[in-house]
Amino acid sequence: MPANVDSEVAAAVIKAVAQWRFAPAQRDGRPVARKVVLPVNIVVEN
Repeated sequence: MPANVDSEVAAAVIKAVAQWRFAPAQRDGRPVARKVVLPVNIVVEN
């Protein structure tokens, strides 16, 4: 998390992302390790 993100906003993003679920990547029908980077854009409106 970038240093310029408010700690409360960061905590909310981390809590939400922790609930995401994905199916494992597969090769030839078998699960394989896979690293995925998903950027999260935060927009704060007044």
